[in-house]
Amino acid sequence: MQSSYSLPIITQVGIFMLTKPRNSWLENKYMRVYVRRSRRMIAGVIEETFDVASILVHPKYQKQGYFKAFMQYIETLGLTIYVESLLNSELTEMLLKHGYILDSSGQNAYKRSVK
Repeated sequence: MQSSYSLPIITQVGIFMLTKPRNSWLENKYMRVYVRRSRRMIAGVIEETFDVASILVHPKYQKQGYFKAFMQYIETLGLTIYVESLLNSELTEMLLKHGYILDSSGQNAYKRSVK
């Protein structure tokens, strides 16, 4: 699925979830996020996950809550969320503060869905 910059990012998530692609770039004027639907072993259990693999919040919009709001929406989808390659300590701190757990590598974080 090609990302349509003119669509709200939440609408792009909905289209992504309803169509066949397993991965996609979602973007708007605030951020660009690479996501995928996957199955992962989380704490010994295979789970369907919504993976967030790459995040770019445009500098002008950083620290204004856009990514946090995106993640809060993703949490409503009913899938475990898996955030890959935590290279930014501020992102790691934000995720841990909101209930995410570091995996055994310490490089990724996940939050199980509440079903």
